[in-house]
Amino acid sequence: MPPTLPLTISQLERTEIAHINRQAQAIQILHLTPTLTTPIIIQPICNGTAVRTLRAYTGKLNRVVGLGMAHAVTHIDLETLEALYGEIGLTPDVHLCEAADGSAERVLGERGYWCWGELGVYVRYLGSGIEGEGEGKGMDVVAEVEELKDPSEQEKEEFIEASIAGFAEQGRSRDLLGVLARIAVVREDTRLFVARGEGGVVVGTAALGVLDAGEGVEEGESVGHLYLDSTVPGYRGKGVHVGLIRERVRCARKMGLRVVSLSTGVEGGSKRNAEREGFELVYRKKGFVKGQRG
Repeated sequence: MPPTLPLTISQLERTEIAHINRQAQAIQILHLTPTLTTPIIIQPICNGTAVRTLRAYTGKLNRVVGLGMAHAVTHIDLETLEALYGEIGLTPDVHLCEAADGSAERVLGERGYWCWGELGVYVRYLGSGIEGEGEGKGMDVVAEVEELKDPSEQEKEEFIEASIAGFAEQGRSRDLLGVLARIAVVREDTRLFVARGEGGVVVGTAALGVLDAGEGVEEGESVGHLYLDSTVPGYRGKGVHVGLIRERVRCARKMGLRVVSLSTGVEGGSKRNAEREGFELVYRKKGFVKGQRG
């Protein structure tokens, strides 16, 4: 069973909506020149959000989140989304929460969408227990992890380059990986973290965003969102990722946050490292796209 938390699934999903909206807002900051042929759009729809940026950024930065949360979804809604993304030659990439209205998955199926996989939203509650509980279960960290406070331009570039290096083997373009890192650098709600190996070389990077949980919660309640976790080749399996998770949890606790979350695949090393550090799966999201299965 999911852990008992001070926030509901709907409230946690609102933080996911806030996160992708902030990603798009940061792209608007990075693209201040009027050279874009189509605008970057953040469009509310069916209690969720549709973010459309540049075609080259594919599903990472062109995504529908929160669709159908306590709201019916119709064919007209999907037609609206298809027209929105069709302007840049894409189809909607819908991350559908398991708590969404049943009409959402039904209409997606009727329009030829198929599920490419599942993501899990993992949460750790910091409102009880002692400092360090659930941290470091048998995992030694071979790197020193620190927050980049008021980073210099050189430190920002080190963060960006190391983040790119850690993700490069996944087959995504350097341009996309660089934009994802630069977004974290310019987001005012985000703190940057690095893991340093021998000689102070950056071998891992990560970010901690602070997101509003929305209406219906204690006034001022925010969630710490862990994202952009990257470990450079040669340092994987050596505790770098665990160290980055651990340090951000400590930071969130010091900030007075009660809840920290992250989103990752329901299989694989990232999920296992999160669980090792006390995170639990609260809910799942199916990813839906339209067209031939590739």
